[in-house]
Amino acid sequence: MTNRRQIDDVRSSAGDQFESWLRLVDRAYQARLGMGMDDFGDAPWADYFADDMSPLDAMAHALTDWQDAGDEIVEALGLGGRV
Repeated sequence: MTNRRQIDDVRSSAGDQFESWLRLVDRAYQARLGMGMDDFGDAPWADYFADDMSPLDAMAHALTDWQDAGDEIVEALGLGGRV
């Protein structure tokens, strides 16, 4: 039987992994665009993480979904094959 502590440990570990992944996404934005991910519209980051997307794949999807960026920025960054 799983106890409360084990459940909390799993949640904490998953949360830490998600936070680390988000930092990698933000670094990808910084490296390629000179701006952080918060400078763009909201994206379903938790869904991208749950779908096992790499930080670059998540960035490409988020930029494609962003209403003002579209496919041109994704292509210009060389991320077109990731969407």
